[in-house]
Amino acid sequence: MFIAIYAVFFSLVTEAVLGVTLEQKDLFMTKGEDKTVYISCKVTGLSSDYVHWYQKKDGEALTRILYIKRGSSLVQDPNHPEAKDFSVRIQSDNYELKIASLKKSHSAVYYCASWDYSSDAHEVIFLLLNITLWDYVKVFGSGTRLNVTDIKVKAPQYSVYPVFKSEKYEKSVLLCQARGMFPDLVRFTWQAKDLNGQKVELGDDEILEQTDKDLEVRITSMLIVDKQKAITNYFTCSVQHDSDKHETLSIPRDPGFSKTSSIQKPEEEDEEEEIRNFGSFELSRKLYLFSLTYVILLVKNVFYFCIVSVLLSMRNPAHMEMIQGKLFTKSPFFVTEQNTVSSRKLFGSGTKLYVTDTNTLKDQVKTPQVAVYQVSKLLQNKKRVLLCQAKDMFPDLVRFTWQAEDQSGKKVELKDYEQLEQRDDNPEIRITSMLIVDKDKLRTSTFTCSVQHDSSVEDQSVIVPRGLFELSRSLYLFSLTYVILLVKNILYFCTVSVLLCKTNAAIPS
Repeated sequence: MFIAIYAVFFSLVTEAVLGVTLEQKDLFMTKGEDKTVYISCKVTGLSSDYVHWYQKKDGEALTRILYIKRGSSLVQDPNHPEAKDFSVRIQSDNYELKIASLKKSHSAVYYCASWDYSSDAHEVIFLLLNITLWDYVKVFGSGTRLNVTDIKVKAPQYSVYPVFKSEKYEKSVLLCQARGMFPDLVRFTWQAKDLNGQKVELGDDEILEQTDKDLEVRITSMLIVDKQKAITNYFTCSVQHDSDKHETLSIPRDPGFSKTSSIQKPEEEDEEEEIRNFGSFELSRKLYLFSLTYVILLVKNVFYFCIVSVLLSMRNPAHMEMIQGKLFTKSPFFVTEQNTVSSRKLFGSGTKLYVTDTNTLKDQVKTPQVAVYQVSKLLQNKKRVLLCQAKDMFPDLVRFTWQAEDQSGKKVELKDYEQLEQRDDNPEIRITSMLIVDKDKLRTSTFTCSVQHDSSVEDQSVIVPRGLFELSRSLYLFSLTYVILLVKNILYFCTVSVLLCKTNAAIPS
């Protein structure tokens, strides 16, 4: 008899435990710093008169912030370091957690909770059975995630996919996807109705969710149902996001499904199979087009690389062959007369006199065209060559003078053996002066070439641009980078080709 009485009252207690509900309508909230926020919690069937608020930060344990009793002041938990930042606003059966001035440290998930028990049932059991049954249960709300950030909320992009039927497992899969949103939290809700418009129950074990954060955040909800249920029902996917953009999307039905009967006539089986596999054939065609496009891009890159290589080889009109010609020294010469006292006769540099008819166009004095170059090829002795060239002048005599200054403006001494001259009369007269210097001196100094000619009183001075010194290295680096990019593109193309082959192998014949 006592066992029967205990069973009756235990069922009453169990029923009371399940009586209280806490509803947090907001799944997530995004606010900026220094803003005020209210986190809602609607309490129904409150039995203990106390409501608690908890905070759960990523990677940390659940901690209580405060608790409050209706009609009394709130009690802040002394173990919470920021408990004073929080308060509660009570409106009817809604216990709202208030944060007056948001900080980034407030970013967390907030849960409201309450103890659920039936004191009357306990008293009756205590009197009849002379035992105490402490069957208290703390019930929590679903939680609200709060993001404190100044980043603007971005609405998601939605996609739905038709039913995919697995021949092996006799199941069908429906996909609903949200991507490109901030914050990266959404809530999916699946609903189903039969062909008559009646609601069809969906089990929690039929719904899966997957998050992919590789390139962009993508959250996919999958509904896995029996084929018969997929054939005879209409499905919708509702997506909730903090951007207040709530979308309800209908899943496209497979054209092969019949609204009145799931039995297909034998003569229609081939047509159904063709429709069912249309998506796979379409995917294959798109991958082939992608492959063709990628090959075209590779050919374009190779073509560009060849052009750059040609420009790289032609970037300096002063080729190294000029160094291989006959070289003349600029050093003054002297003649020695050997006698008993070993005396020397010194000569000046000399002045050449031209006697010509200036009235003739051919014999008129003509100013030379002066240009400077840097030979990119490094000599065997780790030296670089600077060229200063004069051409198209009359008379065909010039004097070159090289000068150098360091970065502080001080003169740098240049040796006579560092300077060479070459003359080329075919097809036009060109006189070239070459300065051979160490590559370190070339990098840290500014060089000037002065050209003296009979056509002007003042010498023509040309500064060798410093950009010429870095041009060779920059072009070589560009060439190396381009080769690396080509190799990367080829690897990507090979990967796509492998995926394409696997996709083709997976398509039913």
